[in-house]
Amino acid sequence: MRQDFMDGFRWWYYDGRTGEAVIVLCKDKKWETVRIFDPMWLTNLSQKDVQALFRNQIFFDVPDMVQALQFMRVIRLCSIFKIHAGADWKAISAKYFKKEASKTSDHHGSGWFRLESPGIGFRTIPEVVE
Repeated sequence: MRQDFMDGFRWWYYDGRTGEAVIVLCKDKKWETVRIFDPMWLTNLSQKDVQALFRNQIFFDVPDMVQALQFMRVIRLCSIFKIHAGADWKAISAKYFKKEASKTSDHHGSGWFRLESPGIGFRTIPEVVE
């Protein structure tokens, strides 16, 4: 995944024909695009790139809203939880997730994880009824 594109970043949009998010870059009068098929690929960006995408809403056509906002949700989570290519995953897990050994459910011997940051709220987009 290409990183450190913030100085050439112009905008990003969802391409409904291909199902990809497209990041448009221009540096030294040279235009480029970075195509992202899976929203989870955004977790491999640098911290500055995540912040650039967080500050700039993704453009999309109305029929593609649900798919496009999946990319925006991943960027929102990356920004809030400081998830990026150089992130310390153990520290993130220790800070936001608490292992509960007291649960008695039989899920292959693993305990449950619970998000421990109650101050963070997420809004859901209502479904469009046609």
